[in-house]
Amino acid sequence: MKKLRCSKCGRALTDPFSIAIGMGPECRGGLSRKGWRFPKPRYKVSGGRVVLVEMVGKIEPPAVNVEALPKKSKVKGRKSEAHDDDE
Repeated sequence: MKKLRCSKCGRALTDPFSIAIGMGPECRGGLSRKGWRFPKPRYKVSGGRVVLVEMVGKIEPPAVNVEALPKKSKVKGRKSEAHDDDE
């Protein structure tokens, strides 16, 4: 049987949800922080085993390109103005 691999990093996938998405949890988490949305898994217990039943939702790219937005300053209320001293 051929091992399924992550579409981003190439690692082998073993979890049914990761196989259905085509991406492992680390790569998926990185994209989630950038604004991507992924479907939510629904599981059930059948015969003492947890089975992936369905996925609710779909893969959605971010509405705006988050990387292209200017970074917010962490220091509030400070202006970066140059002051000339008169001597």
